[in-house]
Amino acid sequence: MTNGVKEALRQASVDAALVPGGCTKYIQAPDVSWNKPFKNLCQIAYDDWMAETEHKITPAGRIKAPSRRSSFERILAAWESVPSDIIKKSFEVCTISLPINGSEDEEIHCFRKKAHLAMGGRTLLKGLWHFTLRWDKVLP
Repeated sequence: MTNGVKEALRQASVDAALVPGGCTKYIQAPDVSWNKPFKNLCQIAYDDWMAETEHKITPAGRIKAPSRRSSFERILAAWESVPSDIIKKSFEVCTISLPINGSEDEEIHCFRKKAHLAMGGRTLLKGLWHFTLRWDKVLP
């Protein structure tokens, strides 16, 4: 991270966090909380479209794709069907909205001892330990 980037983040009151390679899957809100339900809702919407009426056929004999507008409307409806509390909570369990002082780290899903991703917490901490060897060069 360059000094210019660090300064721009400081001016914008943004706390930077470095994520060790291979660990983003443990702390990305969509992957952890709502991507699967959202994709399932999109699939249901597509399946409904496929079943709803007769479709135009291309010269190659395939069903013509839906219009972009129709696709966007179905995707938007799927997104609006994802409960907002799931999205809000995802930012907490993925550390995005927690204090950076570590006072609420027990809320991070991969740090919970009985979590199905508990190994992810260990992997993340191991990667962060390697960063601490050169931390002063990365963040002030």
